[in-house]
Amino acid sequence: TFSDGLCEESKIKLQKIVEAYNSQLHFVDFPADLISIINNIPIYVNHITSVSFYRLFLPYVINTVDICLYVDCDILVRGSVLPLFEMNTKDCCIMGAYDDSAEYYAKRLGVSTYCNTGVLLMNFKEIRKHYPLESFISLLSEALSNNVFLMGDQDIINLLFKDSLSIFPNEYNYQ
Repeated sequence: TFSDGLCEESKIKLQKIVEAYNSQLHFVDFPADLISIINNIPIYVNHITSVSFYRLFLPYVINTVDICLYVDCDILVRGSVLPLFEMNTKDCCIMGAYDDSAEYYAKRLGVSTYCNTGVLLMNFKEIRKHYPLESFISLLSEALSNNVFLMGDQDIINLLFKDSLSIFPNEYNYQ
């Protein structure tokens, strides 16, 4: 969990909730140079904030993890997510569920595959291997100068990872 904007009281409350379930919670400080990049990303729709773009940089901030399951805060998990971790992610960077409007979004961006990014299995190891931070920032800058991302970071993820994106069953992100 990124702690930008969370007061100490909120962090303590979250920590107690997590501990009640015999789990762990680690707060991560997001680097100022990456926050500066994120704050300069244009936002075209009201329901998206700059904080949603943090996940673009997760592989570079959390560098001790190879595979990460990203789950939006409005997702309700009703079963085991273990099968997601058992999927073959060897050659892909991102796995997500097919988006209900995928055909429209894919055509608009000129990509063959488009996923909803509410639940993502992110292969940090492959992302760091194929997209070192400097290269990723360069690709992001180029994409931002040539496109309007109506779906915010979801569009960006689908465009930048178009060659290493796979779809998993919609049961893991029912829309």
